[in-house]
Amino acid sequence: MKRRLFITALGAMTQGLIGCGGWHLRGSQVKALGIERVRLSAAGAPMVEARLRELLGFGDVAIVSGTTPADVTIAISDEAFATRVLSIDPQTGKVREVEIGMQLSYELLDAGGQVAVPRQTQQWVREYVYDESSVLGTTEQEGLLRRNLVEDAAALILLRLQTLQPQNRKPDLPETPPAG
Repeated sequence: MKRRLFITALGAMTQGLIGCGGWHLRGSQVKALGIERVRLSAAGAPMVEARLRELLGFGDVAIVSGTTPADVTIAISDEAFATRVLSIDPQTGKVREVEIGMQLSYELLDAGGQVAVPRQTQQWVREYVYDESSVLGTTEQEGLLRRNLVEDAAALILLRLQTLQPQNRKPDLPETPPAG
């Protein structure tokens, strides 16, 4: 009885995954957009550029340069990090909470070089508790938060790519043969 229930449940889960049109392997979202070639222009945004290259690589998207045609151009710039003290312990006068922020500007151009998404400047902010007795741990926490901010920025840019309708977009689903 238990085996039959297990097989039924396994079959239902398999059917659910097969029938789920929105399910994609990690990184395949970019490929599903129908984008094969991207020109990446990064002036002063080394961390976000590296993360975008990685994410685009997961989707087998070629990053082109020079006069090679591209489906879209991603122009990123002005990557900047800043920290700010949020609170100080009133008893000791020592820092307790710190805010780390990142700012980035980006613009998306279509295959013809026309502005598809106008230049936008975004900001992300995270807070953390500063522990002076664990300087190494606090430094690692700040580094982790910086990486998280970079990942958020790269993910936002890829989400903005989803709003574009490239002219050579490939359909996500196979075409249905005409009835009759």
